[in-house]
Amino acid sequence: MAATASLAAVRQKLSRHADVASLRSIGLNAEDASLAPYMPANPSGREAAPLAIVKPRSTEEIAAVIGWARKNGTAVTTFSSGSGTRLRGATAERPTVFVDLSNMNHLLQVDQQDAVAVIEPGVTFGDIDALLAPHGLRAFKPLLPRASKSVLTSYLEREPNLQSSEQWDVLDPFGGAQLLGWTAS
Repeated sequence: MAATASLAAVRQKLSRHADVASLRSIGLNAEDASLAPYMPANPSGREAAPLAIVKPRSTEEIAAVIGWARKNGTAVTTFSSGSGTRLRGATAERPTVFVDLSNMNHLLQVDQQDAVAVIEPGVTFGDIDALLAPHGLRAFKPLLPRASKSVLTSYLEREPNLQSSEQWDVLDPFGGAQLLGWTAS
């Protein structure tokens, strides 16, 4: 029952656009189409299925989830790539709220002169060139990127890209950009 109350608390804190897709403890089938992409890939059984999947559309909604998780002592795992092989990230050893950032897929800012763009974490390689084309830009890409792969995740996982001689520094894929975090209360 506590899990059902927790789900209600998450729904109250998030805007009507956020989607809490599933909660295993209320008996949802593990093969449910909305839950299947998030199930553990390791057959050993050491990875826990998600307690809930939340798909925020804004940083305010992320802050609400983090605040709820902190208050309730629940772990949070974030990811932004679509389905397909993940390099960890979407696995957990205990019940966890998964925060799927794939709905945060907008181009926030473009500096055409310096050829720099600011994107949300859900922007994928399938989307990035169409977002940049009106500004006369295109993205640096790794070898054969999956269309559902998050651009940000690819850089964080340090996948080598094909234009390394044109990228500022091969060892610094963000070109010295600041990555900011926050705490929610």
